[in-house]
Amino acid sequence: IEMGSATAFYELNKDICEKIVNYSNKDVVIRLDNDKNLLVSKVVSPTSIEEFYACPYKFFISRPLKVKMREEGVFNALNVGNVMHEIFSSVIRRLDEISGEEEIPTLVEQERQKIIENPVYAKLLNDSKTEYDFNEAVKESHFYLTKMYRLHKNSLFKSGGGGTEVSFGKCGDYPEIPLIGGKVNLSGKIDRVDTYGDYFRVIDYKTGKADASNKGLYSGTKLQLYLYALAIKNKKLAGAYYMPIKSGFKKPSEIRRIVKTLVCHLKF
Repeated sequence: IEMGSATAFYELNKDICEKIVNYSNKDVVIRLDNDKNLLVSKVVSPTSIEEFYACPYKFFISRPLKVKMREEGVFNALNVGNVMHEIFSSVIRRLDEISGEEEIPTLVEQERQKIIENPVYAKLLNDSKTEYDFNEAVKESHFYLTKMYRLHKNSLFKSGGGGTEVSFGKCGDYPEIPLIGGKVNLSGKIDRVDTYGDYFRVIDYKTGKADASNKGLYSGTKLQLYLYALAIKNKKLAGAYYMPIKSGFKKPSEIRRIVKTLVCHLKF
């Protein structure tokens, strides 16, 4: 029987390999022995479904077992995304209250001060590098909120006071979505829901890469927008969009491809 090099290596070192794997997974075994229900969750989120299709083992470790990345005390990409989301959700709620875009810097600064006073972020802002990254995230927020204000004023669709951080599921604005005959329910939070008359559109902010390709949809790794669209009741879907909130340039052909893909997907 011919074996590949990896298989042959494993056969020769089987006992050692099994000891290493068992040692590495000892926390997993302990958690499973203590709670057999870890593998069965009655409520899932759109993000967790995407994680499962991207890597079932990573999903298993991070979701049922709740194993988290080790904190390194740095202001990383996740922190940047969280800061920008906090500023966006707070300021957008107040867009109807202000008389012009010149008021946006004041609103952004108010949110900046709140974040600095938050112990979660305060402990990270301890050197020039992290302070620079933080201030750049605030600048990006200011830039995009100014653009959003202009879009908001010139669009019939409005998010209003209740159109940001819209939740569906337990204690949410909309009910859970039943899956697998109601054995599992879908619950989550939508960055923004804009409405006009009987129509709505959902918007998901992206500080990283936004993938709207057919591959991401059919492989199950980019389902958020379409699952969010199912959550809104008593309204007709007008559109679902990823909104990049990170500076960058795209070729016209790439923009046309993204728009075409989204339009095709939403014809359901």
